[in-house]
Amino acid sequence: MWMYCSICILILGSAIIFLVWYLKFIVAANAGAPKIYYTRSTLTKHILNHGKHMLRPLQVPFWNRNGHTQTILTYLAPRPNCKFSREYILLKDGGAVALDWIVELDGESRDFGNTDPILIVIPELGSDAYTVSPLCRLASKHGCRSVVFNRRGHGHSFLLTAKLQEPGDPSDLRSVVEYVQSQFPRSTLSAVAYGMGTNVLFSYMGEYGSSCRLSSVVCVSPGYEAEYILSRCLSFPYHFAMLYMSKRELAAHAASLSKVVNVAAAMATNSLIDFEELLYCRPAGYASMERYWEHNNPMREVDEVTIPVLCINSLDDPICKKRHIPYSLFTDCPNFMLLTTTTGGHCGFLEGSYLERWADKVAVDYILSVLSFTF
Repeated sequence: MWMYCSICILILGSAIIFLVWYLKFIVAANAGAPKIYYTRSTLTKHILNHGKHMLRPLQVPFWNRNGHTQTILTYLAPRPNCKFSREYILLKDGGAVALDWIVELDGESRDFGNTDPILIVIPELGSDAYTVSPLCRLASKHGCRSVVFNRRGHGHSFLLTAKLQEPGDPSDLRSVVEYVQSQFPRSTLSAVAYGMGTNVLFSYMGEYGSSCRLSSVVCVSPGYEAEYILSRCLSFPYHFAMLYMSKRELAAHAASLSKVVNVAAAMATNSLIDFEELLYCRPAGYASMERYWEHNNPMREVDEVTIPVLCINSLDDPICKKRHIPYSLFTDCPNFMLLTTTTGGHCGFLEGSYLERWADKVAVDYILSVLSFTF
């Protein structure tokens, strides 16, 4: 009898210790709402009052509260059942970009009106419409027509010119915005970009200022002007992954690019800096990599941005690290708002057991809040 009681006490004690340990990690993972940096205005007050997801913490289980697991699981998380229709837009220099319009959701066709808002989505490096389908699905549920902008040669698209788009060159995006607006002149346009995709979006907003034709923008895990630094200080796994994805894009278009790029040398290099020099810098005629990055710095004309912009960064992002976040931009400029979370990784922000994307919910909340305030 004594032995039986001892075993029961041992089992009960172990269960209590495990429960306390489990709850400790759950609470630690979900403790505290995101920190918000902004300048007070009527618009920001309206946004904070209407954005139900912006003020709540991520519901992250203890096993997924690490920046590395968040980043990796971003590529493994389940995707919704979405169908896209591809359209190619011819550009003035003879090139083309691919647009993927969402046309079917959960097995049912999606019909939109000529006045419904349009969301232009720019994926992360090496990603495509399938990768950003959770955002497209969520936006569609809220009445926004989604279209994915695949940069020149990206997203399994054709490359008709002997060049890829430089990371800070907004000219192709400008052509896309003008085309979409010409097709739907009564619709408002907004944009969401992820990771390296935010470079072209920041460049676009700065270069075109008040004539950018977008009503609002959300940037998830932007690196701001740190890409040149990042390519030098990335830890090995991420440096290798980014270089691998870049080489994969080059290999897909090697025949076209071989006219201006030393493809063999680019494929053989183990350095992101050397790869970008061979792929972008030398073919474009830049005198040095410093001049190349000066011209492609996405923040070079940030003072010209006139539309509402929300940036979402995780403080445990292993790629776009917290030390590169320009906090003064958000506390001094009335158009910018920043949300930071303690966990979320790079373009992750996955919550719950089904790995739902918190950042996508915030992005849609923000865009709809701006639209309800403006129109």
